[in-house]
Amino acid sequence: MKTQIIQIGNSQGIRIPKVLLEESRIIGEVDLELHPDGILIRNAQKPRSNWDARFKAMSENEDDELIGGRSTTEFDKKGVAMVERFDVFLVNLDDEICGDAKNTRPCVVVSPNELNSNIANVIVAPLSSNTAPYPTRIPVTFLNSERSVVLDQLRAVDNARLVKKVGVLESAARKPILDCLTEMFAE
Repeated sequence: MKTQIIQIGNSQGIRIPKVLLEESRIIGEVDLELHPDGILIRNAQKPRSNWDARFKAMSENEDDELIGGRSTTEFDKKGVAMVERFDVFLVNLDDEICGDAKNTRPCVVVSPNELNSNIANVIVAPLSSNTAPYPTRIPVTFLNSERSVVLDQLRAVDNARLVKKVGVLESAARKPILDCLTEMFAE
């Protein structure tokens, strides 16, 4: 099927016949992707679509173990409430998980809830009292203190390392964190 490129204000576009849109089931927002021989138009994908079901299957298949293994602790036995993105936990960063943690520090959960609710580990970023303005350090106020979320030190940790929930990050800091993570992993 052929069509013409037309002027639309200061831009250009094409009219797509209704029949073609109906058959392709393209509606609402679309993604445009440049290919060597043209432009691909498809329905916009929602971030993490189907992740919840896929992570649930990962857990059911016991494929959610961190590389290097997992040890059972009292934390595992008593269970933990749902860990959510932007929760702040004291995290046991000792080499071995034990009841008497010596190296704990506050960390912000940055992994998406689809991951957090289905597998036995989370991705965290440490909170630091150093508020130097580095591009991967996001300033936040937490427990009435100025701190930074240290996004250049992300770490996957087993849920057994989450010692205690100490709060939730302020709403105003969430978008800058996600924007920085997006920029960090962009091509």
